[in-house]
Amino acid sequence: MLDDGIENCGVLYFGESSNVSFHPDDKDKSFISQMIDKELPNEIVCDISKPAAHAEVYYELLRNLDFDKNHVETVIMTVNLRSFGMNWIESKLETSLQKELVLLKEKPALWKRFCLSFKLYDNKTERQRSDLQDIYFNQLYLTKPFDKTQVSFRDWESELDQSSDPRLAKVFLKVYGFELNEETNPRIKDFDNIVKLCQERNIRLIFNILPENTEKASSLVGENLVELMKSNAKKITKRYRNQNISVVNNLEL
Repeated sequence: MLDDGIENCGVLYFGESSNVSFHPDDKDKSFISQMIDKELPNEIVCDISKPAAHAEVYYELLRNLDFDKNHVETVIMTVNLRSFGMNWIESKLETSLQKELVLLKEKPALWKRFCLSFKLYDNKTERQRSDLQDIYFNQLYLTKPFDKTQVSFRDWESELDQSSDPRLAKVFLKVYGFELNEETNPRIKDFDNIVKLCQERNIRLIFNILPENTEKASSLVGENLVELMKSNAKKITKRYRNQNISVVNNLEL
């Protein structure tokens, strides 16, 4: 049961692998949720962490919790900037996540079994998802904030052959090189659903925009990419603060 272990929690932290990951050289190897717990001595902080999870997963997990039986008053939700990019939206792990989500959907049990038996969910193969990414990046044009010029993603990617680490530089560009469209991005829709659900259940909601390695992004790709990252984080911050949601923008922490 999802509610097992959180009956006495006042604060519930939702995260993916970022919550439980650390570098071997870190002085503090606590989870993010454990760090929050240390700062709130009068609260019991619990976490629900699922590797590769994104906002759609958080929404379904949250919707399935029985708030009549637990004492959760505050939900802190991880906002991973990378999850808004095509590299994650069409990740090779997405099919497995979508299969698991069938069981969390608000549908009759028989219908869920039917969907699983006949694979009636987003059941793309890894090759299909990879092809969709290629199509997307082949057609993508980005505005370089400092240069004020539009450039195709592939041309920008080619420029990185001169980087000190071309492979890693291209990974950074693929992961963070996007301009967030609030009308079409599926993660925005998922976070909107989370906001609505928490408002309906009178749960205080806090969004935690995770830190990213902007220094490394700058050194490998340049400040244009960092400005894109900042712009996307600002859009998210503004959108949800305008809906009276607390947003902590830790992007450059």
